[in-house]
Amino acid sequence: MSGKFGKKILFFVNDFKTDLWGAELKKFNYEVVQRENRFLSHIKILLTGYFKREKIDAFIFRYLNDHKSLNHSILYLSRDILIIFVCKLLGTKILWILHNIDRETNQYHPRLIAFRRKIIHFASKKVMVTDPNLQEVAAENGIDCNKIDWLCFGIPGRVTYNRKNVDLKNRITGFKNQLQKSGEIVRIGLCVSGPARKKLHYLLADTIVGKSSKIPHKVVGLVFIGDFPVGQKFDLAKKRMQDSPYILFIDDSFEVNESYISDQIDFYYRSLSDLSVPYTVYVATNERKPLVAHNFGALPILIKKERLGFIVDTFEKEIQAKISDYVSSWSPKGADQFLEDRTWTVAATRLIRAIED
Repeated sequence: MSGKFGKKILFFVNDFKTDLWGAELKKFNYEVVQRENRFLSHIKILLTGYFKREKIDAFIFRYLNDHKSLNHSILYLSRDILIIFVCKLLGTKILWILHNIDRETNQYHPRLIAFRRKIIHFASKKVMVTDPNLQEVAAENGIDCNKIDWLCFGIPGRVTYNRKNVDLKNRITGFKNQLQKSGEIVRIGLCVSGPARKKLHYLLADTIVGKSSKIPHKVVGLVFIGDFPVGQKFDLAKKRMQDSPYILFIDDSFEVNESYISDQIDFYYRSLSDLSVPYTVYVATNERKPLVAHNFGALPILIKKERLGFIVDTFEKEIQAKISDYVSSWSPKGADQFLEDRTWTVAATRLIRAIED
């Protein structure tokens, strides 16, 4: 055991997921070391811990997004190499949580990112994907089968609701009432998103909403909340959203309390181009609502295998009637099992096993 507080883990990037993993790791005498938001803070912590006899037992890479500036991105690569060198020198184990199997969310210099990923792949004891269903996908994308492992997330923490959430619920209620004026069966979807070019739901949201042409009493509406990515195709998509009577578009970014508005929502909508697991999967299953996604990326693998929702093809005919019928017939049994098998505790124990094996 290193240090009076037990074993220590240093994450490359800290966020709410590392906080929730860390809370469970603490129960097993593991401490997640917090770092300053400075360029070389990782190396400072590694070296300081070693000389204070509080060695960092594991360093975990995650999220390798680069910078628009080539010079900055080269510095990121140099830092990665230095971190690996120091870890190897001090006997600190290296793991890589591979949130995005095929590519990083933000990559401006693809060759440089590919080189960074190759070096970290080589240096890592384990490469952990974020769902057991993605292990085969990782192998198909060139990850060493002997290194592949998995961990997961867990249910969302409690979110307090503020005035924005009260206003949001009132707006959704009014939106739903407006669509029901003709006596239609209305299904309302929810998509809360931050801007990223991989997020196809920005471009395709208007394809799933509207009235069914053959069964006009079935209507699908969508509540879409979030800032848009930059670019001409996203500008055009934003205009289509703003013009659609079937989309309540809220051009804002705030913490949404999904439980508070849950009685107004029938399904969640998400579509990504890459091989990653969006946290929306856990939000939707926690609310026992089905997920609707287009047939791109890794999300359809999870949805089909775990029975979490419904996959649609882009510009599929009568898509509104199909979504309406599916929402009516969907069973939450798959969501129940999904959340039973994937918790923050399960993730913590798998992380410890990957470090200690």
